[in-house]
Amino acid sequence: MDAREDRIDTVDSLRGVAVLAVVWFHLTNGNPMLPSSWLRTSGRLGWLGVEVFFVISGFVIPHALYRANYRLKDCGRFLLRRAARLEPPYVASIFLMMGLALISARLPGFRGHAPSYSVPQLLSHLPYVTGLLGFTWINIVYWSLALELQYYLLIGWAFSLVAHQRIAVRVLTILAFEVLALAIPNDLLVFHWLPLFVVGVLTFMYRHALLNTRWYLVSLIGATACTLVTFGPIVAVVGSATCLMIAFVDINASPLLFLGSISYSLYLVHVPVGGRLINATLRFSLGPVMIATVTVVTLGVSILAATVFYRLVEQPAKQLAFRIQIGKRSTSSYLNEADACS
Repeated sequence: MDAREDRIDTVDSLRGVAVLAVVWFHLTNGNPMLPSSWLRTSGRLGWLGVEVFFVISGFVIPHALYRANYRLKDCGRFLLRRAARLEPPYVASIFLMMGLALISARLPGFRGHAPSYSVPQLLSHLPYVTGLLGFTWINIVYWSLALELQYYLLIGWAFSLVAHQRIAVRVLTILAFEVLALAIPNDLLVFHWLPLFVVGVLTFMYRHALLNTRWYLVSLIGATACTLVTFGPIVAVVGSATCLMIAFVDINASPLLFLGSISYSLYLVHVPVGGRLINATLRFSLGPVMIATVTVVTLGVSILAATVFYRLVEQPAKQLAFRIQIGKRSTSSYLNEADACS
């Protein structure tokens, strides 16, 4: 099977939109010293890209597992493949973050405090428990990667229930997820974020005829209500719009597909590269037009850096992960992709 057969262009395009929104949010709102209010306003809602990524993950992981004929006995290999795919770029980005921070601290005109990292803090990044242990992430975007890992653990165990032959089992599983979201409001745990993952899971069920259109829409209304209660109206609307586009809309835009293909790399490097360039720019007295121009140029530099990072680090990791077989149809290409970014 050609890997492209497993791709859904709408999903990849939405991933491109989401990562662009997150990057623009951090470039325009990541430094409180940015003097341009209209520029900050342009990226004010970009954080919603994170929620879009959670919905996408809710869809693509069960979608890929279903196509691979996944069984619970495959859980270890599934998690190993995820680690082989995601961990090398993640660890490389940690070294990039620390290296650029130390270099910046030694440049003339540096403002702020020199970076200081403790061994326990750094070690806590490897199992993604930094927030749970009370440490600070060295890159502000890593927090959602920790939630994604928790989701992989959950779906790896619960997939047999999500894709069960009996619709009653599938429905009860979704209801259990939503109850967990309301019962465990800790935002460091995936349970709190399950309403967003759930709308993606429901879309997986619909795309694979595990739910008909009527029951998909009814279930989606219920999941959206849970999202509304948990996160408010803006997140509920964005989550629902994302899954409805995956379900019913065909989006095939080459620039978005490109951004979607490098989204994990762009997600990892835009803060150490782009954020640092913005901080350096603010040392000078620039007018609003020049600051806007520099911000757009910084976006371009971040994309270029992500492209290089993708070629040198992420692509080899994808090739390594692709060799790990899962189920009977393990060519499922979405298992070889990144599913989170914030």
